Amino acid sequence: MNEEWDLHPEWADWIREVWKDAPPGINRVQYQFDDHPCRLAFEEMAKGAFERAGVEFRRIKTWIVLQKEEEGEGYIEGHPHQHYPLRATSLITYLTGGSPIYIEGVKTDIHPGMMLMFHNSTWHGVYKHKGPDRLALIATAL
Repeated sequence: MNEEWDLHPEWADWIREVWKDAPPGINRVQYQFDDHPCRLAFEEMAKGAFERAGVEFRRIKTWIVLQKEEEGEGYIEGHPHQHYPLRATSLITYLTGGSPIYIEGVKTDIHPGMMLMFHNSTWHGVYKHKGPDRLALIATAL
């Protein structure tokens, strides 16, 4: 399932504000659980999307993503992969940049403002990119 969401530039600013740098290729995704207004607004949008899709859940976990430019071609380190727990459902929305994501080997182009939802057991992968940092948000319905 995918939807078009309104762009929220303040969410990108929030990611840049709270991001903790790590060595290249490590820690592209960071768990967020505080009461920051941007995180809460994203969680509320994710909740609505999960409900519209008929996904049952008890709680939602949220992550921020900051993917830097990488040399070379092919998948980013650790991809393709699945998310755990496998019985959960996740969604991602890009705030800046775009990327093809390969879901079960099929290419889907994602652009800023697009939300893409999939079961955690689905194999998926993102390729390396060139250009400015790619910012995204992930939510998992548990």
